[in-house]
Formats: sequence, structure tokens, C-alpha cells
Amino acid sequence: MKNIVRGGWIQVEKSIGDHRSLYIDVPIKTLLGESKFAIHRHTARRLICDHPKIVDKYNSLLNTQLQNQNTIRKYNEFASQYENGTLSTENIMIILNKLDNSITNSILHAEKKCRKLKSGSVPYTPELNNAGKIINVWNNVANQKEERM
Repeated sequence: MKNIVRGGWIQVEKSIGDHRSLYIDVPIKTLLGESKFAIHRHTARRLICDHPKIVDKYNSLLNTQLQNQNTIRKYNEFASQYENGTLSTENIMIILNKLDNSITNSILHAEKKCRKLKSGSVPYTPELNNAGKIINVWNNVANQKEERM
């Protein structure tokens, strides 16, 4: 078996009777498989839109960043050139990609500055962590037993 982590023989003096016992250490995932009831944890959202103060701060930061990068002025110049028909298709694509990058960077900057995560409300201890692992192992054992029946 290639999934054996370690193993060996128990000394004759320490075993019961005249037979030597073999022991092996196999990862639990190999024996029980992955939990079919894995809970998908959502990633923390950086921006909370329920709070008016955060929304105002986000809008303010976004407008400031767009002004610093001259995105609005560049868009107005593009719009006038596009209406006049003085731009080739290749130039249109280049300008639109630059505008899109500028807007995306501005949005990411504003979201980063408005980060409001509520964390730390659940206490952590190594004992709780070990208890959770033990519960998970026995749940997997019970699931495997149900599947075999």
C-alpha cells in the first residue's frame, strides 16, 4: 500500500502471546475519503453597502481616484473623437482598454480603503480545534458506515 505514512512491528516482549503485531499509520483521508458534506465558506466581503457612511466614503475615494488618473477627461476626449469618426478600430480598442484598466484600478483602490471586516468574535483555542477534528473524524466514520449498508 503506497499511502502508508509509517509502520512497523511490535516487539515480541511487548505483545500478547508469541505473535508479533504489525502496525501501520494511514492518513484518514485515504481510509474515509473526503467529506461529502463539505461546507463552502464564503469569502469575507470587503465592502458593506448597508452603511451609508461606508458608501459615501467609497464614492468619495472612487471620484478622487478617477480625477487623479484623469479618467473622466480621457473618456470625454475619447467620446468626442469617436463621434467625429477620427479613430480607427485599433485605436478605439486601445483607448477603451486603458479606460477600463483605469476604472478597475480606481474601484479596487476604493474598495481596499473601505475595508470593514467583522472578525475575531469567535474565540479560538487549540482544545476547540482538536475537538472539531475529532468530531469531523467520527462524522466521516459514520458516513462511511452508512454508505456501506
